[in-house]
Amino acid sequence: MARILLIEDEQQVRELLREILEQNGHEIIACKNGAEGIRQYRDC
Repeated sequence: MARILLIEDEQQVRELLREILEQNGHEIIACKNGAEGIRQYRDC
């Protein structure tokens, strides 16, 4: 399905969203803050 860049600073929320999205067949790249998200985006 989709490859999703997930940026969320709350660990429990990030893990829950990741789990739900992965169960629906998506590939998730999870980041804890915007700076990390930008680095991941540039690496893709």
